Amino acid sequence: MTRILLIEIRRSPFLWLVVPASLLSLVILFREVESWQNVWPEASVRVIAAATQLPAVAIAAVAAWSAQRIHRASASQLVQTSTRPGWQITIVHLSVSLGYALIPLAVAALASYLIVHDKAAPGGLWLSYMLLGIAAVVTVVGLGHSIGSAISNRLAAPLAGFASFFPLFIVSILVPFFGEANKAVSPAALAARLLLAGACVALALAFGPVSSPRRSYGGRISACVAVAVSVLFLLVAGPIQQPRQPVLASACQRVAATDVCLWPENAARLTEATNATKNVIGLTQRVIRFPQVVADEGLVAENGGSVLQIPVVAGATYESYRSLLIFQLTWQIMADCGPSETEAHGRPRMQARAKLDTWLSSAALGRMQDQEWDSVSLTEAGRNEVRQTLGLPQAAQEEWARKQIAVMGRCNA
Repeated sequence: MTRILLIEIRRSPFLWLVVPASLLSLVILFREVESWQNVWPEASVRVIAAATQLPAVAIAAVAAWSAQRIHRASASQLVQTSTRPGWQITIVHLSVSLGYALIPLAVAALASYLIVHDKAAPGGLWLSYMLLGIAAVVTVVGLGHSIGSAISNRLAAPLAGFASFFPLFIVSILVPFFGEANKAVSPAALAARLLLAGACVALALAFGPVSSPRRSYGGRISACVAVAVSVLFLLVAGPIQQPRQPVLASACQRVAATDVCLWPENAARLTEATNATKNVIGLTQRVIRFPQVVADEGLVAENGGSVLQIPVVAGATYESYRSLLIFQLTWQIMADCGPSETEAHGRPRMQARAKLDTWLSSAALGRMQDQEWDSVSLTEAGRNEVRQTLGLPQAAQEEWARKQIAVMGRCNA
């Protein structure tokens, strides 16, 4: 068996794919390195996305091409005269294919670890995301091998590539695109994808060479049913990620009378978040009563004071955190007038919020912000009003902002 394994390793077509696929995964990984280089869960998702999307399409195609050798007459005769069962030959073949196919994932994981380990909070790549990546690779290899074993036509390799492209890109059901710190892999979703990977391996074995046609037919039907059941389980299991359980805020820094708190995994971004909060406090200190805590979504504030929850965004920067802070702050001070509020009464309040949001964002930039970032509720007249307000003395601007806040809080007709 060892001799057969060594022969398979030397003659596998994956030997020619592994280096280009690894380089491709690194190119994709480092394309936006600044967005994940200091947060472990974001780095974990970038690793599996880089190694299991475009490279995986090629991996599936090569797996199909490699499996097609059983259709050659010489290979068929060799299987029939071999003293070993056909399934053992398929297992060796499939194992070597899987081993080579997982190398780009391992290379991407090692490269990301070397970059992140001295920049992020203590930790490592998340095992749950790595398991998702492994499951995705096993799935496309098993699927490609099955197609190549079942179809002798030369279109088998392109067909296998498309078959893997569909779940990876079109519906994105195998790996996520982002790894925000407030999210984790759903255990049910992970189990469903591991089950699908196992079913695809079983399908590849079932379509491999066997000595008994009757046994071959029954095995293939069973394997197809297993794949169908695992796909159904995957759909029922729900999204890949789920919100993490709320935790007590620990990575915090104080600005004036406000604590800025992030998830522990986002601790490397605390300085940027603190500076952004300081900037917004400086703009609003004579206009808005600022919350006692500004915290990432999902954190529990220890002091129990007024809290402003900020959505967690992958690749967050100073600018994006400031924009989210302004957006959430203006919505927090907007009065909730209930379902009885009419559209005619609610429209001026929405426009006042949009003007206040644009004024704060523009004041933070030191210029009128680009129109593409304006709220959909902001009219052209409202934008012109904000532009004129920015040219007024600071005291007049603050008085104008108070008037917008008064409109936002007015629920009586």
